[in-house]
Amino acid sequence: MTQPLIAPPGARHALSWSMSESSKFADSSGDGYMLLRDGAHIRIYVVDGMGSGAEANAAADTTLAHLREEGGYDMEVAFDQVHAALRGIRGVALAAAQIDLEQMMLSWSAVGDIDGVLVRNGRISGSLIQKSGTLGLIYDGIRLTSAPLRVDDVIILTTDGISRNYRSDLDATHPISDITSGILRHHGRPTDDRLVLGLKVVAAP
Repeated sequence: MTQPLIAPPGARHALSWSMSESSKFADSSGDGYMLLRDGAHIRIYVVDGMGSGAEANAAADTTLAHLREEGGYDMEVAFDQVHAALRGIRGVALAAAQIDLEQMMLSWSAVGDIDGVLVRNGRISGSLIQKSGTLGLIYDGIRLTSAPLRVDDVIILTTDGISRNYRSDLDATHPISDITSGILRHHGRPTDDRLVLGLKVVAAP
């Protein structure tokens, strides 16, 4: 199976990626994601609207629409702007990551319960740091951390509809689509919306 690939022109590295999701209700999901590329910089967002159903879906859609329109913001400003845009409607948890495929660096942060891991050589070598809060309701800034990247590193982001037990069941040797679908199948909670986004650093074709 061909994996979606983000390969910036002239870069020596690329990203193979996959997303797997399922929702509590058939007609809407409060979980969402977005990938944006600016040269060799890839910005990744995963959002989880509070609860489930139409209101959670609207909050997630509002978040992603705002981030798409204001894609030039640095990460801290992006969180600040989303918090302001969501006041008066349902809040969200949000994770943001930036991958620089020239410098081979990952920078990421989260507010609320979105999990993230960096897997290298079959072991978790780094974790996304979550700050407590809910954008639109309670927010006290972000904690941004960074880590160097290597070819074959795998990054996984999951909403809280995925049991954290997936961390002990990771086999990063599989294609990224098999990794995300396996996490969803084995660790997804049917009582909640659930989403898994996976990215793997590869040599550019």
